[in-house]
Amino acid sequence: MSTPAHTPSVPPPRGTYLRHDGVETVIGASTRSPAAFIFVPFLVLWSGLSLGGLYGSQIAKGKFDLFLSLFGIPFLIVALLLGWSTLMCVVGRVEVRLRHGEGAVFTGIGPIGSRERFDASAVSDVREQRSRRSGRRAASTCIVLDGPRPVSFGTLLNSPRRRFMVAALRQTLRLA
Repeated sequence: MSTPAHTPSVPPPRGTYLRHDGVETVIGASTRSPAAFIFVPFLVLWSGLSLGGLYGSQIAKGKFDLFLSLFGIPFLIVALLLGWSTLMCVVGRVEVRLRHGEGAVFTGIGPIGSRERFDASAVSDVREQRSRRSGRRAASTCIVLDGPRPVSFGTLLNSPRRRFMVAALRQTLRLA
């Protein structure tokens, strides 16, 4: 049974959670997004038309075509990336686990995703930061855990969920 840790000053929006079981504190948020209403149909069309046309025709004819198979690899890669993005918009999550001065940030779906560990006792500040990655026109906003080795995450979260995580992390790490 988990009980709330510290109550952040920001009320928890839908899709966020803060749990403390006496040993570990978990602060998380869903990456669910209305963009899924665009991604899902586009993924179905993209995969059906491009992959179905390139590989489905070979399977239906029972004949392998090396040129078509090689030509289809970029379409397959785009379909996989689009599939991952779609799943993140539907069932993804960002989660920070804090336990005995150690921390881990997880971004993914179920157990599949990326995990970055950090020294929670060395975090000096938690803040939102607008960042522009190379090659991108639009700036994205992320959560930054400042310390000897800064950790950035949360670009897939909407503003209310990101603000909740920042407030909950500040409160839990006693930086408020």
